[in-house]
Amino acid sequence: MTEIDVKALHDEVTKWMETYNEESKKIAAQLHGLPENYSKVKSDMEEHAKKMNEIKDAVAELQLRATYVPEGKGDLFSSPDVKAFGTFARTGQFDAKNMAISNSGSMGYAVPPAFVADIIAKEGEIDPIRQYCSQITVNSNIAKLLFEKGEAGGQWSGETDTRGLTTPPSIGMVEVEMFAANVYVAPTRDLLTDGVINIEQYISQKLVGKLAKLEGAAFLVGTGTKQPEGVFVNDEVEEKKAALSADNLIDLWGLVPTETDANAIYVVNKATAVAMRKLKDTAGQYLWQAPLSAGAPSVFNGFPVVIAGSAPKNSAVFGNFRKYQIVDNAVGMTVIRDEYSQKHKNQVEFFFSKRVGGAVVQPSSFAKLVPTA
Repeated sequence: MTEIDVKALHDEVTKWMETYNEESKKIAAQLHGLPENYSKVKSDMEEHAKKMNEIKDAVAELQLRATYVPEGKGDLFSSPDVKAFGTFARTGQFDAKNMAISNSGSMGYAVPPAFVADIIAKEGEIDPIRQYCSQITVNSNIAKLLFEKGEAGGQWSGETDTRGLTTPPSIGMVEVEMFAANVYVAPTRDLLTDGVINIEQYISQKLVGKLAKLEGAAFLVGTGTKQPEGVFVNDEVEEKKAALSADNLIDLWGLVPTETDANAIYVVNKATAVAMRKLKDTAGQYLWQAPLSAGAPSVFNGFPVVIAGSAPKNSAVFGNFRKYQIVDNAVGMTVIRDEYSQKHKNQVEFFFSKRVGGAVVQPSSFAKLVPTA
C-alpha cells in the first residue's frame, strides 16, 4: 500500500477550502443586486462545497487516526495517553507510563496533547474568533513579536541610472503576555463510576464550551489586565462613534488600508446581526446576503459577517483578524483532580488551566463602530 503523507494532504485540502471561500466572497460581491444570477450560482456552489467538505472531513479523520493512534485502529479516545487520562479522571490513579507531571509549576498533571488539540479544534463550533486569528506556540510566558509600521519606499530608474536609497518601514514590537485561562468541570461521582459513559468525551465536551466562551470573550473585549486585550478594547484601533446603520458600517471599510480587504471580516453579536439583516439600500433591496455555500458566513458589503456572542451589542469591528495574534504556551493544559471541595455535592472537581495570550499587532488593520452614549 502506498504510504500517504496525511498531514500534507490535510493541509492541501484546507488550502483548497480557503481559496474556495475567498473566491466565493469575490463572486458574492460581483453578483450583488442580481438575484437571478445569484440564486443559480449559490445553488451550484453549495453542491461543490458539500463535496469539498466531505473530502476535508474524511482527510481530517484520517489525520486524527494517523496522528493519535499509530496502529490506525480506534479513535482519539482510545489512544493510550487519553485512556490513561480517563482512568485518572475516574479513579485518581496516575499512569506514569502514559501521563506526565506538569513542569509549569501548577502542581498538576499534563493533559494529553492530542486531547488539548482536539478541544482547540472544536472551539470554533462555539465561538469562531480563534480560527480567524494568527496563532503561535512558544515556550515562555511572554512572546515578543515584530511588525512593520508603514511600507517600504520604492522608485523607478533607467538601466544605467544610480539607484538611490528607499525609505524602509519602521519596525515595531508588541509583547504578548500569557495569562491562565482556568476552567472547572465537576461531574458527579455516579457519572465517574458509570462504565457506560465515556468520561474523557464528557470532559472534552464541557471543556470545549467553557474554554471557547472564555477565550472568545477575551479576544474581543478582554481588558488586558490578567487576560488578553480584545480588539474592541484596544485604544489604537480607529473608532467611529455612531449609531448602527448601513452607511456607518460601510464607513468602517474606508477606515482600513486597501490591503486589508483580502482577508477582512465584520464581527458582530447575534442581536447586531439581526439589525444588519434588516438594512436596505435606496431601492429597497436587503444589503445582507445569504452565504454562497453551506457553512460559509453571510455577507454584508461584500465581506463575510462572523457572529460572535461576546461582541458588544450595536457595535461592530471590521478588519483582518490575522493581525490579531494568539499565543499559546507550549506546556499545553494542566489538570488538578479535587475529590474533597465538592464532596458535599457528590461531585469531583477538575481544575484545568491553560496559559494563553492575545493582542492586536497591527491596529491599522481594524476599525470599530461603537454606539454613542
